[in-house]
Amino acid sequence: MKYSFSTPVPEVLYQDEDILVAVKPAGMPSQPEKFGFMDLQTFLRASFGKTKAEPDTLITPIHRIDRPVGGIMIFSRSDITDKWFASEIPDRKIRKTYISIVCGYMPDLRGELIDYLVKSEKTNLSRVVPKERKGAKRAALGYEVLKTGFIEGYGDISLVKVTLFTGRHHQVRAQLSHAGCPIFGDSKYNKLFSSAKTKGWHKLALFSSEIHFLHPRSGIEMTFSADPFAREPLAFSAFCPEPESGQPE
Repeated sequence: MKYSFSTPVPEVLYQDEDILVAVKPAGMPSQPEKFGFMDLQTFLRASFGKTKAEPDTLITPIHRIDRPVGGIMIFSRSDITDKWFASEIPDRKIRKTYISIVCGYMPDLRGELIDYLVKSEKTNLSRVVPKERKGAKRAALGYEVLKTGFIEGYGDISLVKVTLFTGRHHQVRAQLSHAGCPIFGDSKYNKLFSSAKTKGWHKLALFSSEIHFLHPRSGIEMTFSADPFAREPLAFSAFCPEPESGQPE
């Protein structure tokens, strides 16, 4: 198994007999891939794969995050959790919030994007198509512009909070690109970064920063958050907070 990511190792935010909540570093696969790099599921199984209540239960992801994207993920550790999320589409039981830097300005300071997406198995990309298109799936998200700025050589940029209402393949990346505000550093959906290596930029400015759900056994509301500026400073350097007065830079 290969280890190939310079960002911090995964961090477990919470665990009990039913669930495990962890932060996936950007660049680390959510699950095993054919290339053999260490993935988050394998990492967690090696360290937290058994519980006293159910020693044979394997840790499995409830949802996934794209490899170049960092952020919070939920994993199942019991049959109760599997049945809870299987009883209804997980997107309706989990509220996910992302922080992103996009090129340009969003249509409004707050708003929603509702599109229909089709995934290409050949290219592994999703694109917006008419609603009537065969195989088209509804994709909806809400957004709020937190701050705007400018980067020499790239132009205007915006720091945006995104709330997912559905969970589609590459949804945030495809919808923001279609809206005219592709994600900064995205070599797949942003033409400015189609040759990311030659530009010296390798980080996608998208991070799953908060997740909210009901515990499958107790029903208690649970919310977990992670700071993208602290965990992925290279990707979010354009908007990283200034050092506090009196502290070394």
